[in-house]
Amino acid sequence: MGLILTVLSTSAFGQNLQWAKQIGGAGWDEGTSIKTDQNNHVYTVGLFIGTVDFDPGIGVFNLTAVGEKDAFICKLDASGDLIWAKQFGDSASIDEKSSLEIDAFGNLYITNSFVGTVDFDPGPGSFNLTSQGMDRAVFIQKLDANGNFIWAKQIGGPFVPGFPNPTHSNAIAVDAGGNLYLTGYFDGTIDFDPHPASTFNMASQYNASDVFVCKLDTDGNFVWAKQFTGTQSNGGVGYAITVDGSGNIYSTGTIGGTMDFDPGPGTFQLTASVPGQTAIYISKLDPSGNFVWAKEMGPGEGSAIAMDEHNNIYSSGSASPGYITVINKHDLDGNLLWAKQLGGISGESIAVDDNGHVYTAGLCFGTNDFDPGPGVFNLTGGDSDAFISRLDSLGNFVWAGLLTGTNQVWMESLTLDMNNNLYTTGYFNGTADVDPYSPIFNLSSPVIGYDLFINKLSTQAELGLEQQGFEAHLIVYPNPTGGNLIVELDKVYDELQIVVKTVHGQVVPAQWVQIEDRIEIQMNGESGIYLLEIADQKNHRAVLKIMKN
Repeated sequence: MGLILTVLSTSAFGQNLQWAKQIGGAGWDEGTSIKTDQNNHVYTVGLFIGTVDFDPGIGVFNLTAVGEKDAFICKLDASGDLIWAKQFGDSASIDEKSSLEIDAFGNLYITNSFVGTVDFDPGPGSFNLTSQGMDRAVFIQKLDANGNFIWAKQIGGPFVPGFPNPTHSNAIAVDAGGNLYLTGYFDGTIDFDPHPASTFNMASQYNASDVFVCKLDTDGNFVWAKQFTGTQSNGGVGYAITVDGSGNIYSTGTIGGTMDFDPGPGTFQLTASVPGQTAIYISKLDPSGNFVWAKEMGPGEGSAIAMDEHNNIYSSGSASPGYITVINKHDLDGNLLWAKQLGGISGESIAVDDNGHVYTAGLCFGTNDFDPGPGVFNLTGGDSDAFISRLDSLGNFVWAGLLTGTNQVWMESLTLDMNNNLYTTGYFNGTADVDPYSPIFNLSSPVIGYDLFINKLSTQAELGLEQQGFEAHLIVYPNPTGGNLIVELDKVYDELQIVVKTVHGQVVPAQWVQIEDRIEIQMNGESGIYLLEIADQKNHRAVLKIMKN
């Protein structure tokens, strides 16, 4: 847990749960992707069955699925109050994991796959798209910030009886100009130009799925499509995508054997390092879709990707064997800066804050050590729980917590708002504690159903100063700690004094060293709550509450 101190008179402690909301009915309801806009409004997409009240407060706002399961998007304010909720669907089937992105103007983009006929206008009008035969097609939908329909496009086909051509879009990204980037996989011959009067066909090879990366403009018009081609029957899948400020595209996913990552006339093959197992890949294309570089990151599956303000690339997923969460950091040239493994079976979602701290959410069971370094930070859950992990920019452990339940808690997505508040969504069955720190905050679903959750965590805890004038913003972690603490300063301070005390005022032996704007502290003493006092040469002091395991 990281603590950011500001000059205030109030006192708090912890990676605090700000609020948690539950949405659901009697069926299976889940949140699959969550994003925030520049006004810190919170948008969640997912699926629901039957009739569901989408107002998590005391009001009622019911939506009823038209088909077996409908897709939804809901908008909450920063306090978790409902602003609006919309649905789209029909008698057709929409796949489970919709992906959401928001552009600089507040427009919303959703992608997934569907089969049959679906009305993609969530308002009183209608805008039907129909897949070819029983094959799944990709949809891309654009709404404004009020949930009003703008356009919808589809990618898929042409349908050939007896030759299935499924297409699936797993992720979407948007650049500063509102251009869209998709990744996923396809089998057979697929037309990637959504305009009905033109075509851009790509064909997979060797009766296996190929990975695609596709670019559309802000109006949904086709710009280009590229494919990564496999050379044997197990192919590959693109799971996540992001774009930098220059329009370069980064994606991650899984390959099953050997795949050519140069979509042009050249060849750049990567081969899974362990025969018979899938491998993680990371790829970079330039704004025109030309090959820049690609990396194979060992056995496993790449699930999520994000960038910081310095264009470093962070990716997460699961490493095999053993289903271990893996987090990697590369620079923009593809050089590996660090790679970490921690508890949990997969890193489903990843985000980076303004300080370069890395947040990962995923799934876990049993006891797991979430400190990827030499230290140990064990957390024990049940048979199917969710975790949130925080590392610093160097990959050092800061904090981790669990969302636990009587049955299942499934984490799907996390994001950060403009103030570095953290939001997560997923779904649960039975009773779930959705506060990853303390105290307990339980939600309960129907006996046989699943409800979705949305929660907000503050990554900044404000603690008071005993004297005014100490203007540093301090980041202190991990907290709770096993004894080793790190203090990050906003600048270099001379002649700092550091004292560790019990809550009764007794001084506790501690060793510390200052290296430029970073202090490393070794606390002694038994488990309990301690006070860390930091004073500058003008005797301005900050007093921090520390929990030692």
